[in-house]
Amino acid sequence: MKIAIVIPAYNEEEYLPLTLESIANQTRCPDRLVVVDDGSSDGTPVVCKSFSETFDFISFITNIKKEKRASGSKVVRAFNLGLKQIELEDYDIIAKIDSDIGFPPDYFEKLENAFIKDEELGLYGGVCQILQDDQWVEEVVSNRDHVRGALKAYRVAAFRQMNGLRTIMGWDSIDEFLLRFYGWKVVCDPALKVKHYRVTHSLNGWKKESSLNGEVFFNLGYNLPVAAISSIKRAVTKPPYLITGLISFASYLKHKLSSKKIELDSEQRRFINRYRMRNSFNRLKSN
Repeated sequence: MKIAIVIPAYNEEEYLPLTLESIANQTRCPDRLVVVDDGSSDGTPVVCKSFSETFDFISFITNIKKEKRASGSKVVRAFNLGLKQIELEDYDIIAKIDSDIGFPPDYFEKLENAFIKDEELGLYGGVCQILQDDQWVEEVVSNRDHVRGALKAYRVAAFRQMNGLRTIMGWDSIDEFLLRFYGWKVVCDPALKVKHYRVTHSLNGWKKESSLNGEVFFNLGYNLPVAAISSIKRAVTKPPYLITGLISFASYLKHKLSSKKIELDSEQRRFINRYRMRNSFNRLKSN
């Protein structure tokens, strides 16, 4: 199998070298890696140039449209810019990787083997660990049926069937729902651990993050019951408790009452709501 990777990078001179070094030292290096310098104002371009001159499989492109750091659409636009540099039909796996990740040396060897072993596997990734009190511990920000946006590796056939990534908030959940909708498997492997050098959402703050979550609920096509359940979950798990859930639900209602259109069709939205509701009932049964 042939593996291509795109890494969007914005002001990542501190962590990008660690990411690229960990990829260059793999037992199975990718066949192509494109770094997208997303309008950085620090030394990121210097890092990109240095690695591209050292390793034949690494190249980079600069996005001249400078935007502030953001989640969601900005990241996907940068990824899509890098994707244009790749002849996708020549590859079997396409991965979107964050620029602040450290990989164990056999990560891509195990990833490739997983795709070879299961032809129905559409998306695969490991779990992130963060450094706490001099120890690397799992960073729990989502359920185990979710592959983090930092570690997305898609079978190209599956990636094409879902028509790539959506340039909206919630893209890293929409992709998984669409893959399941089309019958592909989504696997997060807890045995495959990577180092995440920056804590997730540490730059946004809880208030903005809660508001963005409400926007994600809308983009996913959540109905009122599912949006309420998801907001309650956030209210009891994310401090400051209660307030985070209220902000998320208020943001969801704001978007729902607007004239903004949902990109997913009605059948896809029904699938997502059934999936979410079924998971909620299953968790209640197990508790």
